[in-house]
Amino acid sequence: MMVLEFKSPKGRQFGEKCFDLTEPTTESDIAKLHKVREAVASKIRERNRELPNYEKTGLLVAESEKEIWEKYSDTCVSCGACSAICPTCSCFLFIERPEFEKVRSLDTCQYPGFERVAAGEDPLRPLSKRFRNRYMCKYVWKPEKFHAKACTGCGRCIEACIGEINKNELFMELNQKEHLHNDYGTS
Repeated sequence: MMVLEFKSPKGRQFGEKCFDLTEPTTESDIAKLHKVREAVASKIRERNRELPNYEKTGLLVAESEKEIWEKYSDTCVSCGACSAICPTCSCFLFIERPEFEKVRSLDTCQYPGFERVAAGEDPLRPLSKRFRNRYMCKYVWKPEKFHAKACTGCGRCIEACIGEINKNELFMELNQKEHLHNDYGTS
């Protein structure tokens, strides 16, 4: 069973060119699709049920937790596996080839030199800053700019990480620190 759902006229045009759409989708097919979607969503909710709500707590915005960012970035090898496997990461770089050809290539804030500009200046040179930048982009900046979550909660980044960095543990530790600050008035 293959069910295609088109979200735009342009998408429908593309689908009609690429797929055989002569077999109509039945109500039974749609019911199966909804059942599978709900099962996947349920698994993700269960897996992430103890995670703090980063949208309301401001966990990532607090710059006072520098030592946590340094701790978690300590095992990062800047391989970019987390970004390469992420369904919502979309940064790219144009590579110029001979004869004015430009090729679009994956880029990620985890790569050294991601924000390098003229004269070699790089505001994200320290690994802990690049590491924090990735989370700020996914959980703060993209939602503010595009009004959409930039993390599906799938956990692929955790599984792909060579440094065994678990973003869920990071969030739990940031949340615990925030509760300590709020409970005891420390900073």
